[in-house]
Amino acid sequence: MNFPSTSDFRANMGEKVRAGEYLQEEHGEKILHSYFEEDEADEFFDEFKVIYKEKRI
Repeated sequence: MNFPSTSDFRANMGEKVRAGEYLQEEHGEKILHSYFEEDEADEFFDEFKVIYKEKRI
């Protein structure tokens, strides 16, 4: 599972919808993309055992 980081070069491109969310053009369509701070998505996995986590840029 991937959560694009706010460090991603595309993080501020496109039409801003709200904090961390942008409509970006892909193949002629506007697609909503969400970008997260490094540990922001961790709360979604409180009840799971995380085996491996890495930050890739």
